[in-house]
Order: sequence, then C-alpha cells, then structure tokens
Amino acid sequence: MKATIVGKVAEIEGVSWCAISSIEGFIHEVEGAPAIFLEAIGSLVPSILNTAGLLLSNIQLGEPRIVTLNGADGILVVATINDSYSIVCKTEKGANLGMVRKQMESASENLLPLL
Repeated sequence: MKATIVGKVAEIEGVSWCAISSIEGFIHEVEGAPAIFLEAIGSLVPSILNTAGLLLSNIQLGEPRIVTLNGADGILVVATINDSYSIVCKTEKGANLGMVRKQMESASENLLPLL
C-alpha cells in the first residue's frame, strides 16, 4: 500500500523519484531511483525540516507542512507525514509544482494511518 501511494507521486510528469524518509534519515519505499542513491537525501531531510521549522517559528507561522528547495538541477519537495516520517521527491525544472504539492499532501494524509 505504501509503495502504491509513493508510486502515484513518482508517476507525475516531471517527478524523477519519490520516497518515504524517516526522521533518522533512512529511506523507505522508493519509486523511480535505487535507494542507495538517495542515502544523502535521507540524511538531509531531518535537517531541512528542522531549519524550516526554526524559520517559521521565528515569524510565528507554525510547523512546516511542505518545504520546497529550488536548485540548479531540479527541485526537492519534502512533505511531513508525522513526527517520524516525511515524503520527499525530486522534480525536474519546469514540473508542475502545484500538482506535485497537492499530490504529496494527499499522499501524506493517506500514509499517516500506515505509519
């Protein structure tokens, strides 16, 4: 079931891969790329969410739900599922980020009872 939910995000046009990441930095349920290539991403996700949380708390906006990092070679989107897990995907430049964010929000809600 988790793989199906992650796979739906990975199938969106312009999405390179999608995975579930734990707060410990481990990657689970990868679609679109071998898990071994995503180890570095898994270790970064907790830091990304922590930094976003600190920034948002400074301006009193609460906890981050979706964080988007725009880089030269693509875009990384991280959505919080619960205190222990997040769903993360990499998109190509020009991907429909609105659709990606909407699907990731839906995936987060569907994964919540499974994690």
